[in-house]
Parts: sequence; C-alpha cells; structure tokens
Amino acid sequence: MSYLEDFEKTLAEKCHQNEPPFCQAACPFRLDIKGLEEKWKKGRFNAAYRTYQNTVGFPDIVSKLCSHPCEKACLRAKLDGGIAIGLLERATVEYAKRKAPNAYNLPSKGKKIAIVGGGLSGLGCALRLCNKKYEVTVYEREMVLGGQARNQMDPAEFDAEIEAQFQFEEFSRHLGETVTDLEALRVDYDAVYVATGADGADFGLEMDPDGAFATRTPGVFIGGSLTGGDSMKALADGLAVSLAIERYLKTGGMNEPFRKEGTLLNLQTNGIERADRVVPANGESYTEEEAMQEIARCQKCSCDACMRACDLMRLHEKTPRRLYEEVYITIHPGTLSRDGTWATRLISTCDHCGLCKEVCPQHIDFSQFLLDSMRAMQKKGAMPWPFHDFWLRDMAYASGKAGLTRKPENV
Repeated sequence: MSYLEDFEKTLAEKCHQNEPPFCQAACPFRLDIKGLEEKWKKGRFNAAYRTYQNTVGFPDIVSKLCSHPCEKACLRAKLDGGIAIGLLERATVEYAKRKAPNAYNLPSKGKKIAIVGGGLSGLGCALRLCNKKYEVTVYEREMVLGGQARNQMDPAEFDAEIEAQFQFEEFSRHLGETVTDLEALRVDYDAVYVATGADGADFGLEMDPDGAFATRTPGVFIGGSLTGGDSMKALADGLAVSLAIERYLKTGGMNEPFRKEGTLLNLQTNGIERADRVVPANGESYTEEEAMQEIARCQKCSCDACMRACDLMRLHEKTPRRLYEEVYITIHPGTLSRDGTWATRLISTCDHCGLCKEVCPQHIDFSQFLLDSMRAMQKKGAMPWPFHDFWLRDMAYASGKAGLTRKPENV
C-alpha cells in the first residue's frame, strides 16, 4: 500500500490533534473545557451554563462537590498553578440568568426502566432517560433522594437543584423501599440499573467485559459508587449508563463502547509565559471580570506543532484531518463528472520542505502525502495547468541561452 493510500490509517493511529486536553481527560464528565473557554473569556455565562448543564446534569451540585481533578492535570499546574476551573464553574452557576433546563416535547418511548438506588448515579440516569421520555421508576431505601452526596452540602440546596433539573420531567419515586428480588423487577421492567452505592447490594451480578456498565444478566446494568469511585464518578456513570440502556432497548445489545480514558497529548511548559492564578478579591468567589481574567491563562492544550510551524496550514487555517479530507475528495471526487477540483491549489502550494514531519511528535509526513497527491492528480490529467506551467517555462528560460545564469560551457 502506498503512502497516499495508507495516510488515512496513519492519521487515525498516530495524529494526536484531536486528543482531549489534560483537564478534560482528568474530568469524570469529560467536560469540554476548551469549548467553555470560548464562552468564559467573552463573559457569556448563559451559554457556558447550558454547556455545563448538558454535561454534568446537576450544575449547582457538581460545582460545589467536585474535587476538580482537572486543576491538578492542567498544564499550568507545573508552572504557575492550574486554571481555577472550580471557581469558574461556580461563577457560571452564579452569573447565568437562564438556568431552566430544556423542555423536550417528545412522545413516550413506551419502555419502562427501574433504577435501584436514588443517589446521584441513579438520579443522573433517571434525568437522561426522562429527557428522552422513557418511563422511569426509582427505588430508594431511604426516605429522601440523594444518597451520601446529599449530606455533603446544604440538603435544602441539594433538593432544590434536583427539583430544578427535573421540573419538566416525571418519574415514579418509591422511597423507603428496599429491593431484595432483582428478578421480580426484570419481569415488570424492560431494563434495570443497579446503583445502590458503596455499601449497597450487588445482587451477585457479574460484570460483562464486552460492554460498558453491562452485566452478564441481559437488561441489567451496574455502576456508580457500587463499582468504585466518589460521588462525581457515580454521577458521571449514571449519565453515561443511560446511553448503554438505550442501546439495549433499541438493539438488544449489551455492548455500549467503553469511554476512552486519558489522553495521548505530550506537551511541555517550555515557551509558556508565566501568569499567576487570579485570586478572588473577596477570598471566596470570582467576579465576572476576575473569571474572564483567569480563563485568559488557558493554553487551550492541543497537539498543533504542525499547524504552528507550517506556513501552508496557517495560511489555509485547517487541521491535518481537514486537509486530508479535502485532498481525498479532490483525488476521488464524488461529482457525476468525476472532475472535482476542491483542493488542487492546496496540493500545489506545498513546497515539500519536510518541516511538518520534523516538528510532529509522531513524525507524520504530510509533505509526502501532498507530493503523492500531486502525482496522482497529474497522472489522471486532473491538475490544472496554471499551477505548474509557469514554473516549467520559467525553468526552461533560466536554463536556456537567454537566462541570466547558465551552466559554464567548459564544465
């Protein structure tokens, strides 16, 4: 297989340009900090709140209870202190004016799901499934919802946040009821999620290694603190398991893909200017201006060495993946006439200096890919003549008798 034909596989296996930044990789919710950064730095707290809400489910609870491992993972933590994402999240909750969740006008799915455990994990799963109009029933052995997390903050604020996020949804609550017979639930429900907490019953369930949150019992899923982790991981599990349950209800498969862990980024602090962490004037929370100043320290971590070093990529303002896609549809046009010329100028712009390969941590040779692309276009007669005719004539002139410089006749 030629380098041209193998390039897509090379990008997929080696290019780290789309790898998540360190903060996102460390977050149990995989919160898109770079996406929030664009909103925070412009003071768009309503938009930031919506992104935050859609990711974590219960923004007020998470902003107060999360230990924010993202701050320790931040690239700046090694230099002058990680970005104060915890304070930024609290500022988002405080300064957002529109906090009501979306009201989804969807018909009922006609499927029933039982959730054993009314802690954060069970509530997160219930919220996502209710949003999609599944019929959800939560069984909780205590007389209140929330589990251990409810005791970690003001119970009144906790309850208010739960009610706020469920204000447009309905689900059945069986409080003070302990489930002892899982098989009985399976008879009445299409799927079951077991989230009984760190000290809860696991009903002898065995994990299925072929699917996220899946057990070897069809239709039964398990997660939350019962399988390890703090309350934030438990909530993240609950939000994510809803996808596994929905896949099962639609396809019958217990094979929801596992979430990718970590990141392959390998960046250093060399060349980063020192910028000390913004300290709140009141010692507790950011003003809107302080929040905007703090997020300005963000480096928006990404593997972009080729884009910073290569004039061609900077000129076209395109990522390696985007460049590849445009070159591919040029070589293999989908038009009826088969004469697509989407990226012919781009292909001809590269001077094949090899700098992209030199700076790339994975040594991906984009210049060789573009050279092979040019040869492929010329071979099928699809490369427009203006892109090379001038240079051929210029070379002939410079090498001819009329040229200013010629090879000495006696050499």
